[in-house]
Amino acid sequence: MPKQLDDPAEVLKKLGLDPEEAIQADQRLSRMRRKSPHICVCGHPVSSHTVDESSKPPSVFCKPSKMNCHCNQVLPVLYAEDNRLFWRKTNSYGNEHALIRGITASMSAGKKVSWLPADHVICYDCERKGRGNLLPALIEFNVYGYPTGKLITDYKMTKFKKSDDDYVQEYLDVLLCRKCLDKRVLGA
Repeated sequence: MPKQLDDPAEVLKKLGLDPEEAIQADQRLSRMRRKSPHICVCGHPVSSHTVDESSKPPSVFCKPSKMNCHCNQVLPVLYAEDNRLFWRKTNSYGNEHALIRGITASMSAGKKVSWLPADHVICYDCERKGRGNLLPALIEFNVYGYPTGKLITDYKMTKFKKSDDDYVQEYLDVLLCRKCLDKRVLGA
C-alpha cells in the first residue's frame, strides 16, 4: 500500500472529472438501483438472478453474493421487507433450505415477509395450493431435465465443469406439501 493516499476529489480532478458532478451521478444511479422485494423459491432475491435470453431455452443464473446458486428458474414465492437477509445457502429441505433460513433471519431482524398470492404458491408434486403449508426442498434432475425424484438432503456446493462433455447434475428448488415431502423423505 502506498505511504500516502490521495484525496478522492483530487483523483477525480486528475481524471478530468468534476467531483460534484460525479457525486450527483452516483446519487442518481444509487436511487435507481432499487432491489426487488421478491424472493425466489431458491431462497435468494429475484434481483440476484440473470436470464440469458440468447440461449435456447433461456438460461437462468443465480448469484446472490460471492457464491453461485444451483437455481435454474426464476419463481418468486415471497415478498420480503429486506431482501439482504436472503443470502443464505441451502443444505437440505425445510429448516436447512435458504428460503426458510432467510425467513428466520427476517424474524430475528424484526423484518416482515409474506407469501405471494396462493395461485403462485403450489405443491410441486400434487399441485395443492396452500401458502402456509408448503416447505421448500431441493430435488435432483437427470441430464435430460426430468426429475429423478431424489430429495437432496445433504447439498454441497460444487464447481461447474469447464468442458461441455462433463456431466453436471441439475437441481430444482420446489415447494412441497407436508404429505408429499414425507413421501419423498420416506422414499414411498
